[in-house]
Amino acid sequence: MQLDELKSSHPIEVEVNIAQEVEEIFDAVSYQKGSCLIHMLYNYMGHRPFQDGMRTYFEKFKYSNATTEDLWTVLQATSGCDVTEFMPLWTKQTGYPVVSIRLIRAPGGK
Repeated sequence: MQLDELKSSHPIEVEVNIAQEVEEIFDAVSYQKGSCLIHMLYNYMGHRPFQDGMRTYFEKFKYSNATTEDLWTVLQATSGCDVTEFMPLWTKQTGYPVVSIRLIRAPGGK
């Protein structure tokens, strides 16, 4: 994910208008971040729900085109995990989401 921190980085999900643009978006960032996200999603969902979701997705779209949203929708439907909400945060922006936590202790608390 270090490549995704660079200013020259790009989201891994982008709209392509002409065929030549495809070559520009499939690079080390796309492959490295993409594989990390699939691994993260697999661990979040669990083996069986992920496998069932992918099988359903391949079967549903085997003779047609599909969008990234189609994948998220199928994975969410088969697993019950809230995939459609959090995955675009990872795929449609450069970098990665950052979660900040601030601990506030109550008076007299430990």
